Amino acid sequence: MRVFLSTLFFFMSVTGLTLYANVYHLGMGGLFWQPAEWVTYAMGGLANVREWHHIVTWAFIVFVLIHVYMVIWTGIRFRNGSADTIMSGFDYHPVHVKDKNKGNDPVQHQTHQTNTDHKGH
Repeated sequence: MRVFLSTLFFFMSVTGLTLYANVYHLGMGGLFWQPAEWVTYAMGGLANVREWHHIVTWAFIVFVLIHVYMVIWTGIRFRNGSADTIMSGFDYHPVHVKDKNKGNDPVQHQTHQTNTDHKGH
């Protein structure tokens, strides 16, 4: 999946710069004019470049929406805390209680603060 998304990201960058270079001919657009001309020719014209750029943009939008929905749904359904950990910094692990409660409440959840500063402390 990473290779596929990386390829789509690269394709979006190339087609976006091609569209940019065909509108703005000075500065960065002028710098990308020669490669953009080749991409335009290879894809069969500027209309095809724009259409494919548009289609892949919508594919990214739909992917992000589905991905966020699935992460939230998994966090609610399975209570593994993946989305909760990202948003709040707390990680939830089930703690099995010994025979203190005599079977009334055998599983409780304990909260652990996770390291979110990424400095290794």
